[in-house]
Amino acid sequence: MSVANPVICFYSFKGGAGRTVCTANFASAFAKQIRASDETPVLLADMDLDSAGMTMMMKCAEHVGSYTSAGLVSGTVNLNIRGQRERFFSIGLHDISKVMRAGVRSVRLLATDVAPRESALVDDYAQNYLRDLIGHCEDMGFRGVIIDSASGSQDSARVCQLAADVVICCCRMTDQFYYGTRKHLETFVATHGKDINFPSILILPVAVPTPSERFRKVFDGSVSRLEQMVFNRSE
Repeated sequence: MSVANPVICFYSFKGGAGRTVCTANFASAFAKQIRASDETPVLLADMDLDSAGMTMMMKCAEHVGSYTSAGLVSGTVNLNIRGQRERFFSIGLHDISKVMRAGVRSVRLLATDVAPRESALVDDYAQNYLRDLIGHCEDMGFRGVIIDSASGSQDSARVCQLAADVVICCCRMTDQFYYGTRKHLETFVATHGKDINFPSILILPVAVPTPSERFRKVFDGSVSRLEQMVFNRSE
């Protein structure tokens, strides 16, 4: 997709960073900002194949059909077959515009299986399948693709990041998140940094409330270190 039709991937080193909430809020704000509509919608893709957090948050768990992101990256949903592609875009996506408080049919969700299936295991072809989806979305008039990816070093998370124009790393203010996120970024840049389509990377400090007083020292210490890392990189 072009700059006018961005692919934005939300990622977190581990669960508990509020990534899915951040993704949903961003998708809502983005749809309103660009004045998405039925003719020019935004796609929100749940690519957390093991947890289906976005699918459950949007109350689509009981309505998941045969067209899912798990089926897409496993190749069982083939968008290069004309009839299947038309059915995918007509009945395979869920209209979540009301939940997002956006215009009618302006935000559509690509849900995933609530119970993970073996056929969803990501292989070397998954990135091509995801890029096919992005290309078809642009052809269908979509104004952008927002991805809620898996966390950690899962192959599905890597595939989502490599398909994106921008990767937003949600990072909670703890030592575990700080060091884990930094290590992930160092490895990701070292492995893929020379790729022509390497994405821009942003760090989003997420202020998830700490569970008790005993975490206060860790919380306060990590804030300053993370801020120092972010601001030093931007100078």
